[in-house]
Amino acid sequence: MFNVDFKKLIIDSLRSRYRKVGFLKALEAFVSPLESTKKSLIEFRSANLRDLSYNGQVISLEKMLNDYFDPKDRRIYIQDGTTRDNVYVHKLDEQEPLFVSDLFIHKDVEYNDSGEDFIIVITNAIFLTQQKLIELKALVNRYKLVSMRFKIVRE
Repeated sequence: MFNVDFKKLIIDSLRSRYRKVGFLKALEAFVSPLESTKKSLIEFRSANLRDLSYNGQVISLEKMLNDYFDPKDRRIYIQDGTTRDNVYVHKLDEQEPLFVSDLFIHKDVEYNDSGEDFIIVITNAIFLTQQKLIELKALVNRYKLVSMRFKIVRE
C-alpha cells in the first residue's frame, strides 16, 4: 500500500513522445513533495506501530523502557513493589501479648496499600537527565494500568 514509486508511475503513465529528459525532470520536481510526504508518512506509521506494540504488562514495559533509554545493554528492569503486613505493638493496658525480639521497622510506603505496586530499577551507569526522567515517567504513565503506582529507584 505504501510502496508507490512516483517516478516510475510518471514514466509509465506518459506516452512515449512526452518521455523527454526535460519534461521528465519537470514532472519529477512536481512529484518530489509527494516523495517527502510519503517518507514522513512511513516514518509516522512505523513509530505508531512500535508504540502500539507496548502495553501495561511488566515484560512489555521493560522492553519499552530499554528500547528508549538503554537499547544496547538493556539494564532497566521492573520488580514487584515492597509490601509487608502491618505489625501492631499494643499498649500495656490493652492486655495483649507483646513479642518484639525480631521486629523490623520499615518505611510507611513498604506496608500494604500504602506504597507502590512496582519498582523500576535503573542502574547508575545509565545517565538520565531531568528531562529524560520526566520522559520516562510520562512513558510509564502512558502504558501502565491506571490503578498501578510505581517508584523509580537508582541502583
